[in-house]
Amino acid sequence: MFANTYELSAAGFLAAAAQESRKLGGHMRLLRIAQAKGNRSGVAFCAKRVQESAERVESLLTLATEWAEMDETRA
Repeated sequence: MFANTYELSAAGFLAAAAQESRKLGGHMRLLRIAQAKGNRSGVAFCAKRVQESAERVESLLTLATEWAEMDETRA
């Protein structure tokens, strides 16, 4: 599987965060399904994926903010 590439800019980090956010939504949907079915191992697996995706979104948004501030400093 090939990773998507984004330009190193605030917009690039925001695009990556948007894509990861869509993945997060999918993981949350699967978590709800596992909960509804009473699948404990599925819930644990999906909860881990939700947490990992949420952390990636947060990191990408932080990077976008820092990059934008760095660009403002240069200007």
